[in-house]
Amino acid sequence: MTVHVNLQLDLFQEGTTPPNVLFGLHVELPDLCCCGSRLAVIEAGRGPHHAGLRCACGRHRGWVSGASHKFLTEAVKRFGRFTEPTRIRALQARMTAPPGADAAYISAP
Repeated sequence: MTVHVNLQLDLFQEGTTPPNVLFGLHVELPDLCCCGSRLAVIEAGRGPHHAGLRCACGRHRGWVSGASHKFLTEAVKRFGRFTEPTRIRALQARMTAPPGADAAYISAP
């Protein structure tokens, strides 16, 4: 039982996420930040989250969903890093979460 608790606590320590090909990639979100920008940068995730989204003003904009993370990672591995921001759109069914909280649909530039 203690072993499971220790493993679970390790999930939430910073620096446990391996380097990722998506870090630093620019994305365009469906909603505006309080600063008025739609652009965000993909950053390291924490705990169970693969990656986060951060606005240029420094505000956290949400997390990249597992499906979106997998799709983007495969696209970057196959075609290389995007030169323009990738548009992320949330599906209507996912709008129960705060806007920008979950990247549900990706549209390549």
